[in-house]
Amino acid sequence: MEVHQMHIESTIIRMKVSIPENAKGLCIIVPSGQFGKFNEEGAEGELAFYSSLFSALPTLGYGVLQPDMPVRNDRKAPATMEHITERENVLKNCLNSSIVKNFGWDRIVVIGMSLGSQIVLKNLNKPYAGAALIGCVIESEPVNYGLVNNIHLIYGSHDYIAYMGDEGELLPIPPEDYSNTSLKFLEEAGVKNASCTILEGYGHTLAIKEETQEKPVDFLISLLNKWIDKTGKWR
Repeated sequence: MEVHQMHIESTIIRMKVSIPENAKGLCIIVPSGQFGKFNEEGAEGELAFYSSLFSALPTLGYGVLQPDMPVRNDRKAPATMEHITERENVLKNCLNSSIVKNFGWDRIVVIGMSLGSQIVLKNLNKPYAGAALIGCVIESEPVNYGLVNNIHLIYGSHDYIAYMGDEGELLPIPPEDYSNTSLKFLEEAGVKNASCTILEGYGHTLAIKEETQEKPVDFLISLLNKWIDKTGKWR
């Protein structure tokens, strides 16, 4: 594992990078809005999940890159447009880095978590091998999904959302319901291979909520193996 730096205006952003020799592809992690520095805790279970990706993927021939992200003072407060723009700017600079340019776009998979998945969705303007969007609720047709043919939505079975009812009450909605709506919008936007998986026993940021046999890292590995073949060519 190495730490690289990139300069964005007057700010230095660190990137955690692990790339094996002759890497087949590269995974770029775009974390949730509660996650800032790559070596500090974010939302529940997030740091452990990313650490597991860094442990597993390079042994299988895949590189991993994760940048530090700017954080707001109250991490639990709704993200402002300014904050979202700051995070988008970090992602765009990552994509323009020399590390990423060593790979063709069709050898790159972007993994977005919660707010990070929304940022990824807004920046799918390159022909990536695929995008894995974790905890991503899509409420309208994506405007700029670009050239990405493979988008997979991933939810924990405990990841409920809530809408306000007619009488002001909160109406909980399970992922089995809202995932269908999200998937429908991707399909209507023309994504050729839009799909969805609900992982039993996990929450919004893939923290374990109950005993389960599901393994999120293994599932992501299966997506990588499907989207990128042994020679690094897009399937």
